[in-house]
Amino acid sequence: KAPLVTYKKAVGVDGGYIAVLAEYIIYGQIFLERNCAEMSDTALNSINSVAKELFVLLANEDKYINSLSSKQLEKIQVFIASYYAKNIALVAYKDVEDLIANALKDSSKF
Repeated sequence: KAPLVTYKKAVGVDGGYIAVLAEYIIYGQIFLERNCAEMSDTALNSINSVAKELFVLLANEDKYINSLSSKQLEKIQVFIASYYAKNIALVAYKDVEDLIANALKDSSKF
């Protein structure tokens, strides 16, 4: 998670930071699935804290949704529906789900 903090300190919140957060979640979920027997609370908590940050940023600034590719959006949708995300307490959880669904629908028009 240290590279995320370094990026944010150096650049701030921008489209690149949003994409990095998404990749952290995507690869974190892959790690958890491959290492299910060794799943640590630390890894799960780290991924969920990044997911929460990403979802809050997306809910508050929907312009950032355009920083994510269709593939990233699809994988984030899978994460939202997964076992790993069920403990994330988000105020705007449904808003983010709808935002992603609409972005995917719009991108399929091209």
